[in-house]
Formats: sequence, C-alpha cells, structure tokens
Amino acid sequence: MDLICDEEMVDVISEPLIFLPMTEFDIDLIDDWYTTMLHQERNVLLYNPTLHYVQTRHLLVQWTSDVGEALNIEQWIVHAAIVYLDRILSNGEHPPTSQMQLYCLCSLYIAAKFFALDADIPSLEEVHAYGCGLYTIEDIKKCEGCILHLLQWSLSALHPLQFVRFFVASTPLYNDDMMHDLQIQPTSQILESYRQQVECLAQMCMLEYSFQQYLPSIVATSIIAAGRRIMDISPIWRQELEELTGYCGNAIEACFNHVWHHYVSNYPSKQQMSLDTSPTAVSDI
Repeated sequence: MDLICDEEMVDVISEPLIFLPMTEFDIDLIDDWYTTMLHQERNVLLYNPTLHYVQTRHLLVQWTSDVGEALNIEQWIVHAAIVYLDRILSNGEHPPTSQMQLYCLCSLYIAAKFFALDADIPSLEEVHAYGCGLYTIEDIKKCEGCILHLLQWSLSALHPLQFVRFFVASTPLYNDDMMHDLQIQPTSQILESYRQQVECLAQMCMLEYSFQQYLPSIVATSIIAAGRRIMDISPIWRQELEELTGYCGNAIEACFNHVWHHYVSNYPSKQQMSLDTSPTAVSDI
C-alpha cells in the first residue's frame, strides 16, 4: 500500500483476549433464552408421513441446501427455510410439481432476508439465476408474497441445528472423558472435530422427514450423544449433559437410536458396526 506524506507503517500490538467468567446474570440470561426456545418449539407441526410432499421432500431439501450453499447462506438459515417449507406444505398448500422449486427458492430468500446480515442477503437477480430460467423475477416476487401470507408473517423458526449450536457453545466435552480408552483434554482440535460431526448429523436429520416426530430439542440432544459415540467418547451420556439439555437418558432413548441407526445406514463405512451393539438406552452406556 502506498503511503501518503509522512505516514509510517507500524506494527500494532494487540492486547491478549481475556475471557471473564460468566456472572450469575449471564447464566440466568442463558437459562431464560433456553427456556424460551423450549417453549417456542412446542408450536410444532403434527407429524404426518402421508402428506403429499413427503416422498419428494428429501430432493426438495437437498436442492434447497445446495442452492443455499452456492449463495453462501449460513447453514442454520437454510434450515430455517426448510422449516418454512414444511409449515407451508403440511398446512394444506399443494402447489403443482412445476412450482415446487419456486417455493423452495422463495422460502430460502425469505429466510435470508429475515435472519442474515444485509451484506449476506443474496440479490433478487442472484436468486432468479438459480431458478434455471423456469421462473421470472415477477414469479419470485409473487410467490414470496404468497408464502409470507401462508406463514401469516410469523417468521420465527426453531430447528435442531439451533439447539445443537446452543449446546456446543457450552463445550459438552469434559476433562475426564475417555476417547479410545484414553483420557482426553478437550483441545480446540477435538472440539472442532466434534462440532463438525454434530452439525453433519443435524444436516442428516433435517433431510429425513421421520425426525419431525420428535421435538427439535430432543433431536439435538440425541445428536449431542450420537456425536460422542461416533468419536468413541465415553461415557456417551453423563450428568452434566442432562443438566445442560434438561433431558435424562431415557427421555431421548428412541430418538438417539433413530439417529444412530440412520447414521449407520447412510455411511457405508459404518456398516461393519453391528446395529445389535447399539444401546437400548443412552442411560445404559
């Protein structure tokens, strides 16, 4: 960079970051936040695997995720768009097959405009480009208004990934955890590997409609436990996790086994693990 007049390049020495312990006020605020999330998630859709769109839902969600990634939209915002899509299509809206991608595209656009920073919101022209010439800009604007009307302008959207990130922020790995029968120190590398693993599981669960039979917090709690199992961290469940999530092992037993079986069936390298060895209850491990 060219300097002007008598300017001089100098190295700025930044002060080291100091992380202060949380105060009781901070802890109470976090507890209130989590309690609010648990209350809001009760407004979930009824699980109905006979709905008209369920058979094609996996393709719709995968396409929406791919477009979201191409547009550099945060993954949790993409998941919010899927929540919008499920709300619309499970409440009687039955668009023709030729319009399904348009609904996906507009749900994603609405979620981005509601949740993302202004600088990260794709332009209307960018969104239109991913319509592959099937829809005009006017089609997108009209569909956007239709979706907002169907959602009754209620744009809050809770999903498992939000709960997963809430739990991971509390570092659900502990100094006396064992990995491959060796005591571990939760280093930044291990924590990052764990974060990537549970977020991958959250994406897997979002693609599969059958996980909507559980509350998002239960799916997220099961993912937290399954991530530990995948990384061979033991014990898989412990008192600290129960205090963090509010769920005992028996409460997430069915969902945990569902997540684990689905993971094994979707990753061929894990097929060598016998499903018979999967625990009958998380609290038994």
